[in-house]
Amino acid sequence: MKLKEIRESYERSSANASQINRQLALAGFAVIWLFKDSSDTAKSLIPDALVLPAILLVISLSLDILQYLYKTVYWS
Repeated sequence: MKLKEIRESYERSSANASQINRQLALAGFAVIWLFKDSSDTAKSLIPDALVLPAILLVISLSLDILQYLYKTVYWS
């Protein structure tokens, strides 16, 4: 196996992992949206049990973006 083939395989795998991560995070936000409480406007719309998962989903998407920004700066 040549270095070029290894690099292409790595990039394909990384792209697939990022795509799956984004899809799962967006699905997680959809689930949180389903369980939101819109009856009481004085308190948070997101149930307390789903605040931590929402924060983790935001962190996951942020790290995904940072990975691409780092890769862009590194290779430029």
